[in-house]
Amino acid sequence: MTATSGDKTSGVPTHVKIVLVLVASAAVTLASPTSSSSRQPEQVNPHAAALAEFEARLQSYLQMRKGLERKLEPLSTTPSPAELTSRQASLAEAMRLSRRGARPGDLVPAGATEFIRQVVRQYLTGQTAPERDAVLKDVPDGAPAINARFPPQAAMPTTPPLLLRGLPPLPDNLQYRFYGTHLVIVDGDLDIIVDYVADALPPH
Repeated sequence: MTATSGDKTSGVPTHVKIVLVLVASAAVTLASPTSSSSRQPEQVNPHAAALAEFEARLQSYLQMRKGLERKLEPLSTTPSPAELTSRQASLAEAMRLSRRGARPGDLVPAGATEFIRQVVRQYLTGQTAPERDAVLKDVPDGAPAINARFPPQAAMPTTPPLLLRGLPPLPDNLQYRFYGTHLVIVDGDLDIIVDYVADALPPH
């Protein structure tokens, strides 16, 4: 039988025709506005927004510190240790005055606080009793205060590296430290506590 002029698939094998129909049908489905609405929503980290806000607040703190530092007398070309210590003390005092009304949570928003607590507790739960004792043995007792120094007479225990990997990273010499049952953030350049997560640690 001779094909009509309108039959453009004449001579095309039947199985090829079926494939072409399926491809065309799939293209129509993808183009349909209802297909996108039926897709499963992507998984969203519930803490992502809080952690992004945490980072933004830390950057604002560092900008404040830089602004205060620019107001100090410039250092000499070759500053002595005494001059460096005096400058650090002056900058720390300026920061205390600028943040004299600071409260816990000013830098660490609620969502980030809960995330940090979970990370610390999961880490400690995964340790043996001797390992936990080794982590907590040098932690000073007491309650932290924003703008106060980390207890100068106490050892400054290093936060375990594996725990640090799970915590939100801190920029520019801000450091996590244990203090009582709390996880504090210390400005290592000024030697002052800038915020803390209360009761992140079990009693010890």
